[in-house]
Amino acid sequence: MYPTKFLFYVLCFTLFFSLGCNQQKSRKAMTSEQQRTWDTFLNAIRSADKNEFEKVATRTITCLPCLDNSQEERTQLQSLALSNKKNHLQWIAQNKYVYIKAFLDQDYALFFTPDFIARLQKNHAQVIQATAHDFEVSITPTARETETELVRYTFGFTKKEEGYKLTKINTLSAP
Repeated sequence: MYPTKFLFYVLCFTLFFSLGCNQQKSRKAMTSEQQRTWDTFLNAIRSADKNEFEKVATRTITCLPCLDNSQEERTQLQSLALSNKKNHLQWIAQNKYVYIKAFLDQDYALFFTPDFIARLQKNHAQVIQATAHDFEVSITPTARETETELVRYTFGFTKKEEGYKLTKINTLSAP
């Protein structure tokens, strides 16, 4: 029994180690165009000028964190999830797209707090996914409301006629 258990642990360690290495290989340094886009995005949020932010984003963005960034919204989502999982998932699918003007009016101040903006500027951004027409930037995990939960923020940009535009804001939690 002991050698089997040992072999199991060795295989699990090898699997997790190889997955971690593959994940690290997928992260890339930003190209100069991607870095310009990221810098323009950071300047727009740093200035707190909503007109500038509107210029760096598409008319509609996908924003999953916008669905539960207030206590009232979290309570509503939890209630919906407990009552009917299928309706909960449908509701998320229908409401994850936000008009940029609505985002600026309802979610911008909740999401881009001075503390969060400082973290964005301080942490090193990495491209985690890129094609010829879009790229996604990930920010090193930072502590969220509870110190036990880490959150990685991702921002997606898609190439349009006038350059790359913000199309997606997301979070990935890790316990």
